[in-house]
Amino acid sequence: TGGYRRDTTIDSKVQEISEQVLANDDFFPRSPNSNRTPEAALIAIHPPTGEIRALMGGRNYPKDQRKVLNRATQSRRQPGSAIKPIISFAPAIENFGYTAATILDDSPISIGGYSPSNFGGKYRGLVTVREALAHSINTIAVKVLYDIGIESGIDFAENLGIPINSEDSNNLSIALGGFHDGITLLELGRAYACLANEGIYKELSSIRRIEDSHGVILYENRPLRRNAVSQETAFLINNMLQSAVEWGTGKALSDVGIPISAKTGTSQLPKIKEFHNIDGVRDAWVVAYNPELVLCIWMGFDRTTKEDYLPSNAVGGSYPARIAREIFAHSYRDREAPAFVKPQNILEVELDGKSLREWGKLSLANSLTPDEYIYREFFTIQTVPTSTTDYWVMPEAPTDFEIYSEDLSVPMLKFTASNGPVTYEIHRIDRDSGEHSILHKINALPRESIVWFDNTVKSGGNYR
Repeated sequence: TGGYRRDTTIDSKVQEISEQVLANDDFFPRSPNSNRTPEAALIAIHPPTGEIRALMGGRNYPKDQRKVLNRATQSRRQPGSAIKPIISFAPAIENFGYTAATILDDSPISIGGYSPSNFGGKYRGLVTVREALAHSINTIAVKVLYDIGIESGIDFAENLGIPINSEDSNNLSIALGGFHDGITLLELGRAYACLANEGIYKELSSIRRIEDSHGVILYENRPLRRNAVSQETAFLINNMLQSAVEWGTGKALSDVGIPISAKTGTSQLPKIKEFHNIDGVRDAWVVAYNPELVLCIWMGFDRTTKEDYLPSNAVGGSYPARIAREIFAHSYRDREAPAFVKPQNILEVELDGKSLREWGKLSLANSLTPDEYIYREFFTIQTVPTSTTDYWVMPEAPTDFEIYSEDLSVPMLKFTASNGPVTYEIHRIDRDSGEHSILHKINALPRESIVWFDNTVKSGGNYR
């Protein structure tokens, strides 16, 4: 009414498709008991500027209602596994020498009475950090936070704008999103925007400037920027979360056909009497992003009750991921999508997969490593392996090979295995007929003493 003009950061195309998708019941499950569809919130961010491109505080609002709940900025919810890269894995890589190929043991754990379990009760044994993050393995996230120290994880998350209550200072469950107060969608999206922006943190904005009726600028946004995460750590996390889309929990986004990183999150129903014997979910999240668009989506009921809750299949990798897929597909329908650029201080090397899997040892592949066991991975210059595998070696011929036959009913072969491990084959040639036979295979350990009896010879035969 006073002639003021406000220039917002909203992208009308992204906002419009967001409104269309969130208004469509086909993208939402129904509560198993009430048959009602849940609420949702969404924020889309342009990482280089910190500008908000789309904002949905709910699926729809009554017309002309001004005081409404903005679930993207006001609702604090448990982020589930969506917090893992921020509070466990990124600080471990940034400050504690972890790499994408670091081997950890996915097995049941109990630390100070806290015993987290994996989704579906599945444990994978030895896994890399890349696999743990792409598959969102709970035990590994907790073990990493315990190893680096809860305080280190909290400091890192707070530096990315995630507020953490003092009551969580000794709470390992924050590795899985078990926050005392929860976080907002805006706070989570802002943290991921820092990763997407090569580690540069910016406060978010939705208004560029305000002018009065005479065109005088009364306000102009000048966002402060600071380096919160190293460019190398940001790239490694972003790259590992591309694996989450390719073959992990974010696979629902893979058919968009463009490079996307994503982290899903799901919080379970409270373990209280009200939800006893109810199989369902409380909150479902996804953060999907590339260098120019971070899309953060939450789904759930404002008040979770035994009547209104998400079904057990409404995890972050299902319904929220499908919404993100729809918006990304629409946003890049007629233009090329950007990919994350590898920093100069990041090297890609070929590792030996056998050494990695069987010995938990980071070793470079050598010329004898079979193609199916070559494992490519990214490292910083400081953490790149320098030793070459000694799993695959050119074996030396045994120097003490002997055959004993006198006073024995059958020949006995005896020798000491060379450097190995090596697979030996026992060959035999019949000197009379010339027949060549492969009799046996022996998988020998290095320097193992081998004794083998040939029970198939014929009396009076002449063999080599």
